[in-house]
Amino acid sequence: MKQLLLIGGIALSMATYAQHESDTIPHHEEAPIPVEAMVGNKWAMFQTIITKDFANRKVNFFNLINYEVDYDPNVPQSYIIQSVFSYNINRFFSVGTGANLKAFGGFKPLIAGRFSMFNRNVGLVIQPSIELHKNGVSEVFALFEWNPFNAGLVSPFFGIQGATNITTRNGEHDFSYINARLGVQVAQFRLGPALNSRFVGPTGNIEMNYGGFISISIF
Repeated sequence: MKQLLLIGGIALSMATYAQHESDTIPHHEEAPIPVEAMVGNKWAMFQTIITKDFANRKVNFFNLINYEVDYDPNVPQSYIIQSVFSYNINRFFSVGTGANLKAFGGFKPLIAGRFSMFNRNVGLVIQPSIELHKNGVSEVFALFEWNPFNAGLVSPFFGIQGATNITTRNGEHDFSYINARLGVQVAQFRLGPALNSRFVGPTGNIEMNYGGFISISIF
């Protein structure tokens, strides 16, 4: 429950800030595709996120691919692939359906709602979802990125991504994470220090991973 409140509080504060930014800065036509590699003291992570509109911006495709490799050979590798097709109610809100494919959960269909907003300074996605399976989870996913527009070559960057998963049938905490990034953007590249935090199981056992990241934004 503490992880759910933490993710919810972060998501609410990010939404408030992003809405203010949206009122003062023109809406960005398309979100870039970030491709990231993070190397830490305990594991390495690779991730890409795609969010793209079709059919005159009425249909959206969201895809998250996350792959983690633990340095301990006795710990199995972890991955999640989430794909969601949504109908855009307006430029911020959408509802849709899709599926999760997880290393430790297999394939499960899901339904989801989403608030998303992208402009030249801010990118934000808040997505609650429910897996349609007796052993499925309910999740709240949030992503916030701040990268103030700069006509020059170098600009600051801050990003935070998190999710919390609750087992639907018994309400117990399953898995949560918070990934934080702070660095600079040079042209289409971002790099800097990184922190990945995982909260595992009903008791929320904490695992911390410190390191650095580099990513490229594909437009």
